[in-house]
Amino acid sequence: MIKVIGIDLDGTTIKKDGSIGELTKEAIKEAIDSGIEVCVCTGRSLNAIPEVIRELKEVKYVATSNGARITNINTNETVYENYLNPSAVDYILDLSIKENLMLEVFMDNQAYIDERLYKEIEKNGSKYRSRRYVLISRKPIKDIITFARRNKEKIENINIFFTDLKRLEEIKPLVNKTKKATITQSFPNNIEVGGENTSKKTALSFLIDKLGARQEELMCLGDALNDMAMIKFAGIGIAMGNAWDELKEVADYVTDDNNNDGVGKAIYKFALNNKKD
Repeated sequence: MIKVIGIDLDGTTIKKDGSIGELTKEAIKEAIDSGIEVCVCTGRSLNAIPEVIRELKEVKYVATSNGARITNINTNETVYENYLNPSAVDYILDLSIKENLMLEVFMDNQAYIDERLYKEIEKNGSKYRSRRYVLISRKPIKDIITFARRNKEKIENINIFFTDLKRLEEIKPLVNKTKKATITQSFPNNIEVGGENTSKKTALSFLIDKLGARQEELMCLGDALNDMAMIKFAGIGIAMGNAWDELKEVADYVTDDNNNDGVGKAIYKFALNNKKD
């Protein structure tokens, strides 16, 4: 029996046009009405949670910054936090200076962006995410290195973005040397650095304990590498039809894609006793 469902947002619950399918909305509402807790698990900061999620008043918990923070969005109470180790922050900032990297820093429910990256996306857009989304959800910082250094005790996540995937592959081994950190990706063109024990899995492990549920009563759905740990941890781990191949390989089941209500179909199949196809 499923008691908690963890759902990723981008590429999972949210369609390409930024909406949520009616079947998926219906399934989420029915799951919660039946006593199942649904937790949104995303790489986004809290301020970037879309209105389509906030309109689902039944959804109470949101795990943001890849699991660095859980917030009860009905009360605005932070129920869990897991920051980067300051030494890991220093390593990434030193590497960024040396390699001239463009960063995003997540802190206090806000995403701050290197001004150069902000202007680049403002001018040319981005292949991997909406230009409008970046411009309304990010605060540009001219000297993001100094900003991050000053706040290194309370950073939730650092994203390094690349316009050249070849360059990403060159930098990845250097980022992977970061001590006391978790390295992952949510897009093909980024590398994300979180706390030593930060992941959607760790956040959900805390939440199911808080809710009195067991691991086998957890169902998770996702599409990218930053969903890998929670998919493997869940009693039922489900990859989207549009998921990265690496995720499909470890999932218990592959559902339809995000544009065709894959989340809703999986909830009905595994949590609501096949009430709908």
